[in-house]
Amino acid sequence: MSQLDDSNFLMQSAIKAGHSLDESAMAFLYSTGKVELVLRNLLATELVNALKLNRDEQIEREWKRHDLVLLKGKKATHIIEGKAWLHADVTHPTKLDRGSAEIKVAFEKDLQKIRNTQLEHPEAIGYITIILSSIDVSRCGTQLAKLISYPNLHKRGIKDAGSFEDLHSTARSLLTNFLNNRPEVLGIKREILFSGSHAGMEVWVDFFVAEIGRREN
Repeated sequence: MSQLDDSNFLMQSAIKAGHSLDESAMAFLYSTGKVELVLRNLLATELVNALKLNRDEQIEREWKRHDLVLLKGKKATHIIEGKAWLHADVTHPTKLDRGSAEIKVAFEKDLQKIRNTQLEHPEAIGYITIILSSIDVSRCGTQLAKLISYPNLHKRGIKDAGSFEDLHSTARSLLTNFLNNRPEVLGIKREILFSGSHAGMEVWVDFFVAEIGRREN
């Protein structure tokens, strides 16, 4: 039995990974880049240190196109997929769960990848992790906006929700409901991954772990 059998362990590892750099560096990364790759690499390092792996165990990135996999010998025992979205993405139904909504499609693709690998590795436990992030650009000038990824989407989300706090609160509830309505999800963990500021603007990041479990025979 591995500590990674427990989704709480994965969540706490992700939180440690999310705070492994100083606050200003993490705020910059969450505001200006592709955060899923940053966190994946930090999480891989944290898991290697926390799991105290045996000689025949290893954490692999991009093994069979999975984000992270724990291997024991040549067998996959745990599969972790990860996606990153803005809170503003989640608050728009056409992106979340209507028709060919981008978030729903991405979730289903990750789910299918896990299920396909579980055909060969039926004991492997699957997780789909999701990062939601936003930065309060409501008083952001034109020059500063050039340093931020997707400033107009953040601004639209804040305006539609009514406030920055309402934006990330509403998005958390909507994504939780989306995952709760997926029959493949056995359990959900949700925590604040990071809160800080970048160039005087508040940054907020949430982290979700959806437990997919093993493939049913």
